[in-house]
This record gives sequence, C-alpha cells and structure tokens, in this order.
Amino acid sequence: MKTYFFQTLLLICFGLPTISQNLAEIYKAGTVHLEAVTYYGTENNWNELFADYEKFAFGKHIGKYKKIVIAPDGSIFMSHKTRHEIWKFDKDGNFIKKFGKKGSGPGQFIMLPGVQGILDNQFLYTNDVHGRMMFFDLDGNYIKTLKLDYMPLGTTPLKGRKIAILGHVPWKGQKSKKILVIKDFDTGKGKTIWYEFEEYCKSRIIINIPKGGMMSCSLPFTHPSLTRFRMSTSKEGNLILASPKDGIMTEFSPEGEKLNSFQLNIEPLQISDEDIMEYFETGKSNFSKFEKSVENNLELSEDDKKNIIEQYRQQIDKFKDNDLYPKHLPYFSTLMVDSNGNILVFEFTKEEKTNRFRVYSFDTEGNFLCTSTFDAPGYKLNLSGGTFVFHNGFVYAVAEKENGGEIPLRLVKFKITK
Repeated sequence: MKTYFFQTLLLICFGLPTISQNLAEIYKAGTVHLEAVTYYGTENNWNELFADYEKFAFGKHIGKYKKIVIAPDGSIFMSHKTRHEIWKFDKDGNFIKKFGKKGSGPGQFIMLPGVQGILDNQFLYTNDVHGRMMFFDLDGNYIKTLKLDYMPLGTTPLKGRKIAILGHVPWKGQKSKKILVIKDFDTGKGKTIWYEFEEYCKSRIIINIPKGGMMSCSLPFTHPSLTRFRMSTSKEGNLILASPKDGIMTEFSPEGEKLNSFQLNIEPLQISDEDIMEYFETGKSNFSKFEKSVENNLELSEDDKKNIIEQYRQQIDKFKDNDLYPKHLPYFSTLMVDSNGNILVFEFTKEEKTNRFRVYSFDTEGNFLCTSTFDAPGYKLNLSGGTFVFHNGFVYAVAEKENGGEIPLRLVKFKITK
C-alpha cells in the first residue's frame, strides 16, 4: 500500500513584503540550513528531564509528545502527554521550574493540559478536552479559568486579548457540530463566526462491545481531523484560517471580519480506484490480526468473540466502497507562521520521507515565487505546530538527536542560514 507523507512546505505572505525580506531571501536560496546553537540547554540533564521518553500508551509513543510555546523574552513553556504539569525553560534553554499538578483546585489540572499560546504578551494559557482554559502569568502563577461548553480542537491567540477557538459539539443522530468562536479574555464572551454539521460515522468501522462499550476506526484518509481547519496568528495579531478540504486561506480580524482570502496553488493528490483496492486488501489483512487478538482475549466469552468478529466481517466491504472516500487527499496537513509573519503550510506528497521540503512563496494574491528545502544535520525533526516554532529569526524545536545516547530527545534552538 502506498504511504503518503506530509512533505511539501508552502509559504504565504499576507501583505508583509518588507518585514519578510530576510527569511524570504533565505527560502529563495534553495536550502534552509538549521544549525543547532551549541550553548542552548547545556545545563540540562536530558536523560533525567525526559525520563518519560520511553513511555507508550494505546500503542502511541506518548513520551516524546511534548508541546512548546515561546514567551516574548524567549523563555519556553512545555506541556507533556505524561504529566499534569507545565515546565518553564529560560531564554538559554535551561530548565527553571515546573508548576501545576493533578487536581481540581485553582491552577491544578484534572486532565492532561496542553500549552496553547501566549496572550497579550502576558498570559500563558492551556486547555484540555473538557473545555477548561486556564491562564497563568509568565512566572507560572494562576490567574483564572474560562470554561467552554464545547471541546476545543485548536486555538490561537489574537490581538486585543482575544482567542480563536475551533470547537466540537456532539449532536443528535450521526452528526457533530464544528464551530469557530472568537473568545474575549476579559469578558469571557464568545462570538461564533462559523459552524458546520459533520457526519462522523459514515466512513468508519464501528463495533459495539457486548455488555457495553464501542470500538471504531476510520477508513484511510477519511478521519475528520485531516480536513479540520488549521489556525495560526498573523504578525499583526489577526486570525489565519486555512482549509485542508478545499485549499482556501482566509484572514480574519479579531472581531471576526473577513480581511483577505485566496485559493492555494496546490493540486491535491487524487484517490484512485487502485488506491481504494489497496486499502481494501490492507483492511482484510488487518481483519486477520484483529480476529486473532479477539480470540486471544481472555475477558470475552466465546459468544462475545463471535459477535465482535462478525461485526467487523460485515463491514469490511466499506474499505472498497468508492462513495465513502473523498475524491482527493487534503490540500495540506500543517499550518505555521514564521517570525517574519510568513505563513507555512505542509502539503501531502507520495515521496519517501527525506527531510526535504518543497517551499512555495506567495504574495497576497497567492502567486508562486520560489522553492527550497530544510536541512537539519544530526537531528530528526517533527515538523508540527507544537514542536517546531519560529521566534525572533530562530527555530525552536523538540527534536531527536541522531546518536543522542540513552534518550535522544532535546529542546533545541536552531539558527537559520542559507
């Protein structure tokens, strides 16, 4: 079966030709070199700090999933998939302190928190799956909590002490509701500027467990997360909203007024009949593995095992139903903003993973300007919005060092050069 990677990087400039000159020229040179700053984080014992690196849960390597945001002075705040706490590093990358713990009191986390951004250059904020947004000053002191009545899927801070929030609302029947809200930090009031209903069961294998419970999996490239809006903040503090479903990029003011919009110059990869038959063959292969795992489950009765296996068997033809797949892959996967205000999006490609990225630069009309690649010798990069962040002309990343010893994970500051 073909494997698709998120490898093409596209650069869009929203009306910032002068301020973007430095990085734009570097991108145009053909290769963007990321050179690790040697003094950064030298006081840390990474084996001790990241002792949770080897931790797995539900088949995922959660020990290496750490998200960062950067304060105006260059200090770093980090959240984890293994800890009910936030860490702070100084501008030189050295660990300073941690704050927060598991609990329901002020400044405590019931669920695992995720750092989201810095609001108004004053407040770090986090959220969790139950809609608790908690705010701290930049010393880690608790300020307040805003409670949402929906699950946040993504947020980005805007100027004017406002936050854009993409939310999920369970709905009756086989639907969910997605909403885009601009929330005011001071008043707690939110303004909905977009919503859409979504059927979430049509392209899934759903298995009801006898005596309660459910298992499900999506058909390849049909999970709603692949086409969910991507958001970031422009240099001017506006909302940048990008749709992987149709490749449209839009800029909104913090009041929700539409300022600019254009279609990305990307040709999305088509899902062919041949691809779908490959997915079907993989689905059958996975069924055999699933069947064995069910049969080896000592907690299920023989009748329950037969029931569960038969449910999967009856739905396996979904894998070859063309009507259950989109016509093409998403236009892109990830959205970022660099420290000059340029907007970066990563396109889906069929190429092998080589740490090379085609770079497209657009003016406000979306015209193609140049191509480039990233090169970070000695490091394995995770190019996502939470682990690869631009700040003041540098890149800060949670990256794995090749030949890094017992625990290769590091917090790294990279200098950007031609």
